[in-house]
Amino acid sequence: MKKGIALSTIAYFILAIATIALIVGLIGNKIYPSMKNTFCNIYQGVRGILPLPSAWKPDVPLYCQKEREVYLETIEIASTNPDRVAFEIAAYCLACWEKTAKVNLGQSVVCYELVIGSVSGEVTQDMVIGKIEESGQTIDLSWKVGIINGPKSIGISYNSNERKIEVS
Repeated sequence: MKKGIALSTIAYFILAIATIALIVGLIGNKIYPSMKNTFCNIYQGVRGILPLPSAWKPDVPLYCQKEREVYLETIEIASTNPDRVAFEIAAYCLACWEKTAKVNLGQSVVCYELVIGSVSGEVTQDMVIGKIEESGQTIDLSWKVGIINGPKSIGISYNSNERKIEVS
């Protein structure tokens, strides 16, 4: 008799988990963006504990996949030439735009920390915007670092509320 109760309990438990996974899968596309992280963590947790082979488990929704995350990279700019430094800053601004705004992550994120050594001259906002325009692309840029004329560490980030790249 105990074996019968244990097997039926296990069957009910598996049925309950499958039902929860089905309900979460059905309403997953209608969840507000602020709740997506919580939803994704719960969904992946439930998916992970299902006693099924991985081929039978439901797919993780696209917005929950970790490949879309952007991680902070620290880059050292070794050049002292102001034109080259402006080019590097412009290139990393464009790269941040490509990784964030174009894929519409929906969140603000810091893409790069650029560590600039000595500069034999000055790097200005106009120089960086000129380099971006030379590449044939346009992005909305917010420059908050003033004139770069010596060693400095700057951050390049994407502000999702204003949809612009910030250099600070």
